[in-house]
Amino acid sequence: MIKKIKAWSTSKKALVIAVATGMLYGICVFIANLKEHQIDSTLTQEFYSFVRWIVVASGTIGTAKVVTGKNKSKEAEEFLDEEEDNE
Repeated sequence: MIKKIKAWSTSKKALVIAVATGMLYGICVFIANLKEHQIDSTLTQEFYSFVRWIVVASGTIGTAKVVTGKNKSKEAEEFLDEEEDNE
């Protein structure tokens, strides 16, 4: 299982983390509502801003990997090999 997760791209890992934390927050809010506690809307906005920050940061890291060439796919490598052969 861990080997499969390590093979995922950075953006996929971050998306899974963001979805999991969103679900966890939703469960916490649901439990708080059952116990008749009121959740402040500012807390919810700040939480989702944090989740959005995680997703944007992972996209930036993924873009940096592509630009520096550290995250080439097999198709991209084959395309570059064909371009070098044509020259």
